[in-house]
Amino acid sequence: MMTLDDAGPLTLDASLQGLIDARLDTIDRMLVGRVPRADRLAIAREVEAQIFDQLAGQAPDGIGRDEVLAVLGRLDPPEAYLPEDGEAGPVVSGPTGMRVPPRPIQARRSGQASGIVGIVALVVTALGTVLSLPVAELFGSRLILFAGFFGFGFVGLCAGGTAVVLAAFARLRDGWSICGLVTGLLTILFGILGLALGVLFALGF
Repeated sequence: MMTLDDAGPLTLDASLQGLIDARLDTIDRMLVGRVPRADRLAIAREVEAQIFDQLAGQAPDGIGRDEVLAVLGRLDPPEAYLPEDGEAGPVVSGPTGMRVPPRPIQARRSGQASGIVGIVALVVTALGTVLSLPVAELFGSRLILFAGFFGFGFVGLCAGGTAVVLAAFARLRDGWSICGLVTGLLTILFGILGLALGVLFALGF
């Protein structure tokens, strides 16, 4: 059975670690003869890091067989790690020219970026759209109203779409990416509302 160096901060019971090792061994056996040993170890390290990354959000004393199996069930199937001529899942080009799944750290950063962009975009777009009317009345300027509706509407569509794309890249595997998806969609709705109000204003309604 292959052994890997310190893949994560958690220390699991032998039975639980055995479940993880079994998945890694399955991947290794499928890649023998098709992928160089160094690349097989790199893939195994990434998969193990991804498993520990998902388990890290749970209390150590609350991690049992069901939790580990649930994480393993969310991973790409072993076939997804085959080279291009035998691939069976979503993969991207790796630094060695072979094809491997996206790195967990890239997905995690995308998820965090999605959540942050989504929250900021939602607050800015919602407040800007809602406050455009009172601000325009305060200054007595129809131009401010028109620019506010269209400006914040356009920002909402662009920023909300960005949050949704980042969440999709992160594959909704953490709270940040889910937050980014929800806030991104809400931002898009506010953006559409702002543009619609701008069109109505331009038509004289």
